[in-house]
Amino acid sequence: MAARLYKAKNPHPARAAHGWIARNEPMPFFSFPEDARWNPDSESVEFSVALGDYEGTVRVARAVFRGMVGQSVSGEKCLEHYHLNRTQFERAVEEKLRRRELAGDGNVDLTGRDLRRAGA
Repeated sequence: MAARLYKAKNPHPARAAHGWIARNEPMPFFSFPEDARWNPDSESVEFSVALGDYEGTVRVARAVFRGMVGQSVSGEKCLEHYHLNRTQFERAVEEKLRRRELAGDGNVDLTGRDLRRAGA
């Protein structure tokens, strides 16, 4: 089976000169700084993600945590739940970025469905 190709914005010089990268090439490492915070304006937990040249903010709405916990949750409880399950949240972000599913503003909005897909 032939490898699928996609156009790289800034291809590495060691890669093909035409700027196309095979999808089966290893992706750059994901980075998740330890900066999770509660945003009272959007009522969501926000944290950063970086992948190569991409840097964005991940948002997880209070409603997502309410669905996971099964009851009403405070911002503090949402943050606590995030920290207790950080690996699952990060896995969901990685999968969503691999599918190139960004919000209109270029950031990532995680849903309950995204977390279930990732096994959270």
